[in-house]
Amino acid sequence: MMILDILKQTVTIAVFVMIMMTLLEFLALQKHGRIMQRFQSKPFMQIIFAILLGMIPGCIGSFAVVSMYIHGTLRFGALIANLIASSGDEAFIMMSVMPKQMLVLSVLLFVIAVVSGLIVNMIQKKHPTLDTMSSHIVIHTEELAHKKFELNSIFKHLRHISWQRAVILASLLLFTGLTFLGDAHGHPEVAGAEHVHNSEMAHWLQLFFLGASVVGFVIALASPNHFLNDHIWGHIIKKHFVRIFLWTFGAFFVLHLLNAFFDLHAWIEANQDIKYILLLIAVLVGLIPESGPHIIFVSLYVSGLAPLSVLMANSIVQDGHGAIPLLAETRKGFIRAKIINSIVALIAGFTMLFLGF
Repeated sequence: MMILDILKQTVTIAVFVMIMMTLLEFLALQKHGRIMQRFQSKPFMQIIFAILLGMIPGCIGSFAVVSMYIHGTLRFGALIANLIASSGDEAFIMMSVMPKQMLVLSVLLFVIAVVSGLIVNMIQKKHPTLDTMSSHIVIHTEELAHKKFELNSIFKHLRHISWQRAVILASLLLFTGLTFLGDAHGHPEVAGAEHVHNSEMAHWLQLFFLGASVVGFVIALASPNHFLNDHIWGHIIKKHFVRIFLWTFGAFFVLHLLNAFFDLHAWIEANQDIKYILLLIAVLVGLIPESGPHIIFVSLYVSGLAPLSVLMANSIVQDGHGAIPLLAETRKGFIRAKIINSIVALIAGFTMLFLGF
């Protein structure tokens, strides 16, 4: 059962990232890349856009931003801002057990994310190598003459369907099925507190993934053979999907083993009497690319065992499952992002703690 659960989560994440990357290539082709170029020339708007996506509860917004960063559409500063603003699945729990405090926390994270994103962009101007990703989107000359995706070509593509198109459509069907087979994304329980089951949360996620499925189906069915074979299959699936799938599965598998043999909640409770040590622990636990362990700090804060500064520091560093695709694509970028966010968390956390929060 454990392997099946990990497979469900892995497929859900990997296919969603593929849909986002396909959509980006689709938009770039439709407008000869002008949409992406305009977006790339406005780093501040990139940061705001990335933060707003990051503030969406769950990991969906981070998956989208990581996909855009992988494609070279967003700068490193926007990625950092998104990861700071996001709180993974813990956001759903905070909405349920501490809505007023979550609003305050969201405002703080928004401000910190904007400032951090701008500073990172300033540093990146002086040190361009800070950003390890470049645009993956390639516009071929033959596509400029046949760039339109016509819906009336769907039946022709189905009558003369290629095996690549068939595999893509089958994968999208699997993605849609997993979306409605229980909790494919995996929402953890609150450690040390009563479990809060939010059926509206699951329903909202199902609708979002269903929308992504529809987008994927339309593009896969209406795409000309050249776009489907060269861009979707030759580039996105062959170059990115396998890597993201294997790294995501591996990360979930290792994390499951750690959780099975190590009682993280008991360890934190044994060290929570000293606020400064607890804040350091919160930052270290935030490095774990998973939703689950971080809920401990929500529990500690709600129960009055930890101050807001500790929860905020953990929220800055942690991004749920959102950064796992980044780990798959660029380990150097993942490590740099975590180091920067840890520094931001320590500065903001100790400042808040010094001010009595």
